[in-house]
Amino acid sequence: MRIKFVIRNIFANIGGFFLSTLLNFIVRIVFIRTLGIEYLGINALFMNILTILSIANLGIGTSIMYSFYKPIAENDTKKIQILLSFFAKVYRVIGLVILLLGLSLLPFLDNIIKGENDIPHISIIYILFLLNSVISYFYIHKSSIVTAHQKNYVIVIINNTFTIIFGILQILILLSTKNFILVLLVQLLITITQNIYTSKKAEKMFPYIKQKNSKKIPKSELSDMIENIKGVVLYRIGSVITNGTDNIIISSFLSIGLVGIYSNYLLIINAVTGLFSRIFSSMSASIGNLAASDSKDKQYFIYKVLFLIHFWIYGFASIVLIILINPFIKWWLGAEYVLGNSVVLFIVLNFYLWGMQGVTNNFRVAYGIFKQGKYRPIVASIINLVVSIILVKHMGISGVLIGTGVSILAVAFWFDPLIVHKYGLKVSQAPYFIRYFLYTIVVVVAGVITKIACSFLGNDNLIYIIFKFIICTLIINVIFYLCFNKTKEFQYLWNIRKKYLHSIRGKFSRHKANQSS
Repeated sequence: MRIKFVIRNIFANIGGFFLSTLLNFIVRIVFIRTLGIEYLGINALFMNILTILSIANLGIGTSIMYSFYKPIAENDTKKIQILLSFFAKVYRVIGLVILLLGLSLLPFLDNIIKGENDIPHISIIYILFLLNSVISYFYIHKSSIVTAHQKNYVIVIINNTFTIIFGILQILILLSTKNFILVLLVQLLITITQNIYTSKKAEKMFPYIKQKNSKKIPKSELSDMIENIKGVVLYRIGSVITNGTDNIIISSFLSIGLVGIYSNYLLIINAVTGLFSRIFSSMSASIGNLAASDSKDKQYFIYKVLFLIHFWIYGFASIVLIILINPFIKWWLGAEYVLGNSVVLFIVLNFYLWGMQGVTNNFRVAYGIFKQGKYRPIVASIINLVVSIILVKHMGISGVLIGTGVSILAVAFWFDPLIVHKYGLKVSQAPYFIRYFLYTIVVVVAGVITKIACSFLGNDNLIYIIFKFIICTLIINVIFYLCFNKTKEFQYLWNIRKKYLHSIRGKFSRHKANQSS
């Protein structure tokens, strides 16, 4: 049953992803052509600021998922109602806090935006961004119950649908009016509609969540929950500051225009990361169920299986990005929007480092390991900010990216696996680091071989980009397959693939037989 839900969630996540991603790239072209690079920079900067302000939410969302696993497994609807009521109140408070914090930054916008800009009504634009971010906090608690039931595909389909609707409307508005404020007003209306619809859908799927339960969470349980929330908030601060302050530093020390150029690379990186996170988030509830119901041996084996998947996907994507991201930017937007190869190297390195941390983070949440090492992200955040601010003055945007990479390697790279293996899996972490080193060596070797093979195709038009992608796909996957096809983890995945294909063929045969009869 668990594998069935995982596969269903993965296909639902991927289903609308490609259409919405293609639409995002079209929107970006229209955005640049109608409004210019400065508006693009403002868009990226304000999104970063709101990411920082949403730190308070990061602990709650993770704690909600963890708190629901047990009562869902036990079909304890009364307990779920109590938890929903509690989290609804917490989310309302968070929404108001973020609104007030966001408004308090209004007087300082001119200090954050480096250099002159001709964009009118900056304050109104920022407030609309802020309202669009805050509104979801008053609805999101109900959709979390759908995800916790391993039915995240429902939420994904809704999100993709509204994303596509807004993308089309955004293109039409930009082409007809070139009015960014009108775009943001429509976005706010779409966000409100989407949240109301999602809440109604959750109520239809699980009618008992419409009933309010006045009972309070026991004090001892509430105390543990609050401690976990504190731990998660601190734990996720590192991720937010490490990834969320880059645009703010670039804007403050370099220029808002450079933020716009860098945001094009982030659009591609985030599109790739978004696809992968949709796949792995589809597994998160199942990992929680695994941690609650299966033996430690089974948990450790699945951990190794998922680590192999992370390596394969992020290793492949890293090589492709190194080789193709600049040619693609040049074809897509023009040579004036291309950053140097050293900048691309640091962008992709950080992408790889964060991607390889994914399986460890998922298991840490599944085990509820929130309090151990809760001050680790504070250290990582300080390292990131200090190194980035020092190096940005000497190395520009590369210095900011180096700061991000140094903070990951100095803290998260070794500490998170340590506590997951010690407190969750209860095995030695040494094999993990051996695998990590081996996987990375294979990625480097495959990358060098692929880079040499693609160097014979020098042109950067779309046909050659497609040819290079095909070459990358063949060479990288053949090398990975030759290196790891004999492992138990790979064989486990291969057997799942065969069983799933056999199941599909069986359903198709039965359907065909029913039609014949």
